[in-house]
Amino acid sequence: MCIRDRGIWWSWEQPDEGTAEVSVVQPNVDCYDKFNGRAEWQVRNIVDLLTEVPAGAQFILLPETAVPRHYWEPGLTETRFDNEPGPFWQELADTLRSSHPQALLVTGAFTNRYYAAGLQPRTAVGNPYGDGYYDDFNTAVGLDSAGRTQLHHKGKLVIGVENTPTVVFDILQFLVIDLGGVVGQIGMGQHGTAFEHRGVKTGPAICYEGLYGDFFGDFVRRGAQFMAIISNDGWWGDTPGYKHLFTISRLRAIEHRRAIARSANTGMSGFISARGDIGQTLGWEKRGVLTAAVPLNSQLTFYTRYGDYLGRISEYLMLLCVLYYIAYRAKKKNHLVK
Repeated sequence: MCIRDRGIWWSWEQPDEGTAEVSVVQPNVDCYDKFNGRAEWQVRNIVDLLTEVPAGAQFILLPETAVPRHYWEPGLTETRFDNEPGPFWQELADTLRSSHPQALLVTGAFTNRYYAAGLQPRTAVGNPYGDGYYDDFNTAVGLDSAGRTQLHHKGKLVIGVENTPTVVFDILQFLVIDLGGVVGQIGMGQHGTAFEHRGVKTGPAICYEGLYGDFFGDFVRRGAQFMAIISNDGWWGDTPGYKHLFTISRLRAIEHRRAIARSANTGMSGFISARGDIGQTLGWEKRGVLTAAVPLNSQLTFYTRYGDYLGRISEYLMLLCVLYYIAYRAKKKNHLVK
Protein backbone atom coordinates (compact mmCIF):
# COMPACT_ATOMS: atom_id res chain seq x y z
CA MET A 1 0.00 0.00 0.00
CA CYS A 2 1.54 3.35 -1.05
CA ILE A 3 1.71 6.40 1.25
CA ARG A 4 -1.18 8.12 -0.57
CA ASP A 5 -3.39 5.03 -0.17
CA ARG A 6 -2.48 4.79 3.49
CA GLY A 7 -3.55 8.43 3.89
CA ILE A 8 -6.97 7.69 2.40
CA TRP A 9 -7.28 4.57 4.56
CA TRP A 10 -6.34 6.31 7.80
CA SER A 11 -8.26 9.53 7.13
CA TRP A 12 -11.71 7.91 7.32
CA GLU A 13 -13.20 7.35 10.74
CA GLN A 14 -16.16 5.16 11.63
CA PRO A 15 -19.08 7.35 12.81
CA ASP A 16 -20.12 6.76 16.40
CA GLU A 17 -23.63 5.40 15.77
CA GLY A 18 -23.37 2.35 17.98
CA THR A 19 -23.08 -1.30 17.07
CA ALA A 20 -25.28 -4.33 16.44
CA GLU A 21 -24.44 -7.74 17.87
CA VAL A 22 -24.42 -10.06 14.85
CA SER A 23 -23.90 -13.82 14.64
CA VAL A 24 -23.07 -15.52 11.34
CA VAL A 25 -23.77 -19.23 10.97
CA GLN A 26 -21.85 -21.50 8.60
CA PRO A 27 -23.70 -24.86 8.29
CA ASN A 28 -21.15 -26.47 5.91
CA VAL A 29 -23.61 -28.42 3.76
CA ASP A 30 -22.19 -29.66 0.46
CA CYS A 31 -23.62 -27.51 -2.34
CA TYR A 32 -24.60 -30.50 -4.47
CA ASP A 33 -25.93 -32.69 -1.65
CA LYS A 34 -27.96 -29.73 -0.45
CA PHE A 35 -30.52 -30.04 -3.25
CA ASN A 36 -30.61 -33.84 -3.39
CA GLY A 37 -32.64 -34.71 -0.32
CA ARG A 38 -31.49 -34.84 3.32
CA ALA A 39 -33.86 -31.97 4.10
CA GLU A 40 -34.54 -33.18 7.64
CA TRP A 41 -30.82 -33.46 8.38
CA GLN A 42 -30.30 -29.90 7.12
CA VAL A 43 -33.11 -28.68 9.39
CA ARG A 44 -31.59 -30.37 12.44
CA ASN A 45 -28.14 -29.04 11.53
CA ILE A 46 -29.46 -25.46 11.52
CA VAL A 47 -31.37 -25.87 14.80
CA ASP A 48 -28.27 -27.35 16.44
CA LEU A 49 -26.08 -24.46 15.28
CA LEU A 50 -28.58 -21.92 16.59
CA THR A 51 -27.90 -23.25 20.11
CA GLU A 52 -24.34 -21.92 19.71
CA VAL A 53 -25.51 -18.34 19.07
CA PRO A 54 -24.92 -16.09 22.13
CA ALA A 55 -28.02 -14.93 23.99
CA GLY A 56 -27.40 -11.25 23.22
CA ALA A 57 -27.37 -11.53 19.43
CA GLN A 58 -29.53 -8.93 17.66
CA PHE A 59 -29.12 -10.37 14.17
CA ILE A 60 -28.49 -14.00 13.20
CA LEU A 61 -27.44 -14.78 9.63
CA LEU A 62 -27.92 -18.08 7.82
CA PRO A 63 -26.62 -18.51 4.25
CA GLU A 64 -28.37 -18.34 0.90
CA THR A 65 -30.97 -21.14 0.41
CA ALA A 66 -30.24 -22.41 3.95
CA VAL A 67 -33.88 -23.43 4.49
CA PRO A 68 -34.68 -26.57 2.45
CA ARG A 69 -37.84 -26.97 0.36
CA HIS A 70 -40.00 -24.31 -1.29
CA TYR A 71 -42.60 -22.14 0.45
CA TRP A 72 -45.44 -19.94 -0.76
CA GLU A 73 -45.57 -16.22 -0.12
CA PRO A 74 -46.65 -14.25 1.75
CA GLY A 75 -47.11 -16.63 4.69
CA LEU A 76 -44.25 -19.07 3.91
CA THR A 77 -46.78 -21.89 3.74
CA GLU A 78 -46.14 -25.36 2.32
CA THR A 79 -49.03 -25.03 -0.13
CA ARG A 80 -50.72 -21.96 -1.56
CA PHE A 81 -53.92 -22.74 0.35
CA ASP A 82 -52.46 -23.24 3.84
CA ASN A 83 -53.10 -20.70 6.59
CA GLU A 84 -50.06 -21.46 8.75
CA PRO A 85 -46.33 -21.17 7.97
CA GLY A 86 -44.46 -24.38 7.24
CA PRO A 87 -43.44 -26.42 10.31
CA PHE A 88 -39.77 -25.44 10.07
CA TRP A 89 -40.61 -21.72 10.00
CA GLN A 90 -42.70 -22.25 13.11
CA GLU A 91 -39.82 -24.10 14.74
CA LEU A 92 -37.44 -21.26 13.89
CA ALA A 93 -39.83 -18.71 15.41
CA ASP A 94 -40.18 -20.89 18.53
CA THR A 95 -36.39 -21.10 18.80
CA LEU A 96 -36.12 -17.32 18.61
CA ARG A 97 -38.83 -16.87 21.25
CA SER A 98 -37.15 -19.25 23.67
CA SER A 99 -33.47 -18.39 23.15
CA HIS A 100 -33.18 -15.13 21.15
CA PRO A 101 -36.34 -13.06 21.63
CA GLN A 102 -34.53 -9.83 20.68
CA ALA A 103 -33.03 -11.16 17.46
CA LEU A 104 -33.92 -11.01 13.77
CA LEU A 105 -33.02 -14.16 11.86
CA VAL A 106 -31.94 -13.47 8.26
CA THR A 107 -31.87 -16.61 6.15
CA GLY A 108 -31.96 -17.70 2.54
CA ALA A 109 -34.90 -19.69 1.19
CA PHE A 110 -36.78 -20.54 -1.99
CA THR A 111 -40.22 -18.90 -2.14
CA ASN A 112 -43.04 -18.99 -4.69
CA ARG A 113 -45.46 -16.19 -5.56
CA TYR A 114 -48.79 -16.79 -7.31
CA TYR A 115 -50.24 -14.57 -10.06
CA ALA A 116 -53.67 -14.68 -11.63
CA ALA A 117 -53.71 -15.12 -15.40
CA GLY A 118 -52.95 -11.84 -17.14
CA LEU A 119 -51.08 -10.35 -14.16
CA GLN A 120 -47.93 -12.44 -14.36
CA PRO A 121 -44.49 -10.90 -15.05
CA ARG A 122 -42.16 -12.13 -17.79
CA THR A 123 -40.37 -14.53 -15.45
CA ALA A 124 -43.50 -16.36 -14.24
CA VAL A 125 -44.36 -19.84 -15.48
CA GLY A 126 -47.68 -21.60 -15.80
CA ASN A 127 -48.92 -23.56 -12.79
CA PRO A 128 -48.93 -27.25 -13.88
CA TYR A 129 -51.28 -28.19 -11.04
CA GLY A 130 -53.93 -25.53 -11.47
CA ASP A 131 -54.74 -22.11 -12.86
CA GLY A 132 -52.59 -19.01 -12.89
CA TYR A 133 -48.83 -18.53 -12.85
CA TYR A 134 -46.05 -18.43 -10.29
CA ASP A 135 -42.52 -17.13 -9.79
CA ASP A 136 -39.80 -19.07 -7.99
CA PHE A 137 -37.61 -16.63 -6.04
CA ASN A 138 -34.21 -16.91 -4.41
CA THR A 139 -35.19 -15.03 -1.27
CA ALA A 140 -33.73 -13.52 1.88
CA VAL A 141 -36.22 -13.85 4.73
CA GLY A 142 -36.13 -11.77 7.90
CA LEU A 143 -37.92 -13.59 10.74
CA ASP A 144 -38.43 -12.30 14.28
CA SER A 145 -39.60 -14.05 17.45
CA ALA A 146 -43.21 -12.96 16.85
CA GLY A 147 -43.22 -14.77 13.51
CA ARG A 148 -43.25 -11.55 11.47
CA THR A 149 -41.39 -11.74 8.17
CA GLN A 150 -39.64 -9.40 5.75
CA LEU A 151 -38.67 -10.52 2.24
CA HIS A 152 -36.03 -9.58 -0.30
CA HIS A 153 -35.91 -11.21 -3.73
CA LYS A 154 -32.52 -11.66 -5.37
CA GLY A 155 -32.23 -9.02 -8.08
CA LYS A 156 -28.93 -9.94 -9.73
CA LEU A 157 -29.17 -13.49 -10.99
CA VAL A 158 -26.38 -15.85 -12.00
CA ILE A 159 -26.32 -15.97 -15.79
CA GLY A 160 -27.02 -19.41 -17.22
CA VAL A 161 -28.20 -20.87 -13.92
CA GLU A 162 -30.80 -18.45 -12.58
CA ASN A 163 -31.17 -16.22 -15.61
CA THR A 164 -31.31 -16.70 -19.38
CA PRO A 165 -29.71 -13.56 -20.84
CA THR A 166 -30.27 -11.54 -24.03
CA VAL A 167 -33.15 -11.35 -26.45
CA VAL A 168 -31.97 -14.47 -28.29
CA PHE A 169 -32.24 -16.61 -25.16
CA ASP A 170 -35.56 -15.03 -24.22
CA ILE A 171 -36.96 -16.59 -27.39
CA LEU A 172 -35.89 -19.97 -26.00
CA GLN A 173 -37.44 -19.30 -22.59
CA PHE A 174 -40.01 -22.07 -23.04
CA LEU A 175 -37.17 -24.63 -22.85
CA VAL A 176 -36.13 -23.62 -19.33
CA ILE A 177 -38.44 -25.85 -17.32
CA ASP A 178 -37.80 -28.82 -19.60
CA LEU A 179 -34.10 -28.61 -18.75
CA GLY A 180 -34.87 -29.44 -15.14
CA GLY A 181 -33.30 -26.37 -13.61
CA VAL A 182 -29.80 -26.84 -15.06
CA VAL A 183 -30.29 -23.45 -16.64
CA GLY A 184 -33.33 -21.32 -16.19
CA GLN A 185 -35.10 -18.16 -15.24
CA ILE A 186 -36.29 -17.61 -11.71
CA GLY A 187 -38.15 -14.58 -10.42
CA MET A 188 -36.12 -11.39 -10.20
CA GLY A 189 -36.22 -8.67 -7.56
CA GLN A 190 -36.11 -5.09 -8.79
CA HIS A 191 -34.08 -3.33 -6.10
CA GLY A 192 -32.28 -3.63 -2.79
CA THR A 193 -34.18 -3.88 0.48
CA ALA A 194 -33.51 -2.87 4.07
CA PHE A 195 -34.74 -5.12 6.87
CA GLU A 196 -35.55 -3.08 9.97
CA HIS A 197 -35.40 -4.55 13.46
CA ARG A 198 -35.60 -2.61 16.71
CA GLY A 199 -34.41 0.62 15.13
CA VAL A 200 -31.51 -0.90 13.16
CA LYS A 201 -31.58 -1.50 9.39
CA THR A 202 -29.52 -4.08 7.52
CA GLY A 203 -29.25 -4.82 3.81
CA PRO A 204 -29.75 -8.55 3.05
CA ALA A 205 -27.70 -8.94 -0.14
CA ILE A 206 -27.74 -12.40 -1.72
CA CYS A 207 -24.46 -13.78 -3.10
CA TYR A 208 -24.12 -12.49 -6.70
CA GLU A 209 -25.67 -9.13 -5.77
CA GLY A 210 -22.37 -8.30 -4.08
CA LEU A 211 -20.65 -8.10 -7.47
CA TYR A 212 -22.60 -5.01 -8.56
CA GLY A 213 -21.51 -1.87 -6.72
CA ASP A 214 -24.39 0.38 -7.76
CA PHE A 215 -27.05 -2.27 -7.07
CA PHE A 216 -25.39 -3.01 -3.73
CA GLY A 217 -25.67 0.71 -2.97
CA ASP A 218 -29.44 0.48 -3.33
CA PHE A 219 -29.58 -1.40 -0.02
CA VAL A 220 -27.66 1.47 1.57
CA ARG A 221 -29.76 4.18 -0.08
CA ARG A 222 -32.80 2.48 1.42
CA GLY A 223 -31.36 2.88 4.89
CA ALA A 224 -29.10 -0.10 5.59
CA GLN A 225 -26.68 0.74 8.42
CA PHE A 226 -24.68 -2.45 7.92
CA MET A 227 -24.79 -5.13 5.23
CA ALA A 228 -25.68 -8.78 5.69
CA ILE A 229 -24.43 -10.88 2.77
CA ILE A 230 -25.76 -14.43 2.58
CA SER A 231 -24.17 -16.77 0.06
CA ASN A 232 -23.93 -20.34 -1.20
CA ASP A 233 -20.80 -20.04 -3.31
CA GLY A 234 -18.92 -23.32 -2.88
CA TRP A 235 -19.89 -24.82 -6.24
CA TRP A 236 -16.27 -24.90 -7.46
CA GLY A 237 -14.82 -26.59 -4.39
CA ASP A 238 -11.75 -25.22 -2.64
CA THR A 239 -10.71 -22.99 -5.54
CA PRO A 240 -10.26 -19.20 -5.74
CA GLY A 241 -13.97 -18.68 -6.57
CA TYR A 242 -15.37 -18.26 -3.06
CA LYS A 243 -12.27 -16.35 -1.96
CA HIS A 244 -12.77 -13.95 -4.86
CA LEU A 245 -16.36 -13.25 -3.78
CA PHE A 246 -15.21 -12.55 -0.22
CA THR A 247 -12.56 -10.14 -1.52
CA ILE A 248 -15.16 -8.31 -3.63
CA SER A 249 -17.20 -7.88 -0.44
CA ARG A 250 -14.27 -5.87 0.96
CA LEU A 251 -14.52 -3.53 -2.03
CA ARG A 252 -18.26 -3.06 -1.46
CA ALA A 253 -17.59 -2.24 2.20
CA ILE A 254 -15.13 0.50 1.24
CA GLU A 255 -17.29 1.94 -1.55
CA HIS A 256 -20.30 2.43 0.70
CA ARG A 257 -18.57 2.61 4.10
CA ARG A 258 -20.71 -0.14 5.52
CA ALA A 259 -19.47 -2.92 7.76
CA ILE A 260 -20.38 -6.35 6.42
CA ALA A 261 -21.38 -9.58 8.13
CA ARG A 262 -21.15 -12.48 5.68
CA SER A 263 -22.66 -15.95 6.06
CA ALA A 264 -21.59 -18.51 3.45
CA ASN A 265 -22.75 -22.12 3.37
CA THR A 266 -19.30 -23.74 3.14
CA GLY A 267 -17.11 -20.66 3.63
CA MET A 268 -15.86 -18.05 3.67
CA SER A 269 -17.96 -16.45 6.41
CA GLY A 270 -16.87 -13.56 8.56
CA PHE A 271 -16.84 -9.85 9.23
CA ILE A 272 -15.45 -6.93 7.22
CA SER A 273 -15.11 -3.39 8.53
CA ALA A 274 -16.19 -0.31 6.60
CA ARG A 275 -12.50 0.26 5.80
CA GLY A 276 -12.22 -3.19 4.29
CA ASP A 277 -10.38 -4.76 7.22
CA ILE A 278 -11.05 -8.47 7.71
CA GLY A 279 -12.20 -9.52 11.17
CA GLN A 280 -13.10 -13.00 12.37
CA THR A 281 -13.54 -15.58 9.61
CA LEU A 282 -14.57 -19.22 9.15
CA GLY A 283 -12.66 -20.88 6.33
CA TRP A 284 -13.49 -23.53 3.78
CA GLU A 285 -15.65 -26.42 5.01
CA LYS A 286 -15.65 -25.23 8.61
CA ARG A 287 -18.86 -25.55 10.60
CA GLY A 288 -19.68 -23.07 13.33
CA VAL A 289 -20.85 -19.66 14.52
CA LEU A 290 -19.04 -16.33 14.75
CA THR A 291 -20.29 -13.30 16.68
CA ALA A 292 -19.10 -9.70 16.61
CA ALA A 293 -20.24 -6.16 17.40
CA VAL A 294 -20.78 -4.64 13.96
CA PRO A 295 -20.48 -0.82 13.74
CA LEU A 296 -23.41 1.09 12.25
CA ASN A 297 -23.29 3.96 9.76
CA SER A 298 -26.07 6.05 8.20
CA GLN A 299 -23.91 8.40 6.13
CA LEU A 300 -23.83 8.09 2.33
CA THR A 301 -20.62 8.19 0.32
CA PHE A 302 -20.30 9.99 -3.01
CA TYR A 303 -20.36 6.63 -4.78
CA THR A 304 -23.47 5.54 -2.88
CA ARG A 305 -25.28 8.73 -3.92
CA TYR A 306 -24.27 8.74 -7.58
CA GLY A 307 -23.35 5.13 -8.35
CA ASP A 308 -21.56 4.28 -11.58
CA TYR A 309 -22.08 7.64 -13.30
CA LEU A 310 -18.36 8.45 -13.34
CA GLY A 311 -17.61 5.09 -14.93
CA ARG A 312 -20.39 5.47 -17.48
CA ILE A 313 -19.28 8.99 -18.42
CA SER A 314 -15.74 7.65 -18.87
CA GLU A 315 -17.05 4.91 -21.16
CA TYR A 316 -18.91 7.45 -23.30
CA LEU A 317 -15.84 9.67 -23.52
CA MET A 318 -13.70 6.71 -24.53
CA LEU A 319 -16.26 5.77 -27.20
CA LEU A 320 -16.22 9.34 -28.55
CA CYS A 321 -12.41 9.27 -28.65
CA VAL A 322 -12.42 5.97 -30.56
CA LEU A 323 -15.03 7.25 -33.04
CA TYR A 324 -13.08 10.48 -33.51
CA TYR A 325 -9.89 8.51 -34.15
CA ILE A 326 -11.63 6.27 -36.70
CA ALA A 327 -13.10 9.31 -38.47
CA TYR A 328 -9.71 11.05 -38.44
CA ARG A 329 -7.96 8.02 -39.95
CA ALA A 330 -10.65 7.69 -42.63
CA LYS A 331 -10.31 11.35 -43.61
CA LYS A 332 -6.53 11.13 -43.67
CA LYS A 333 -6.67 8.06 -45.88
CA ASN A 334 -8.89 10.00 -48.29
CA HIS A 335 -6.48 12.97 -48.16
CA LEU A 336 -9.10 15.19 -46.51
CA VAL A 337 -6.68 16.19 -43.75
CA LYS A 338 -2.93 16.65 -43.71
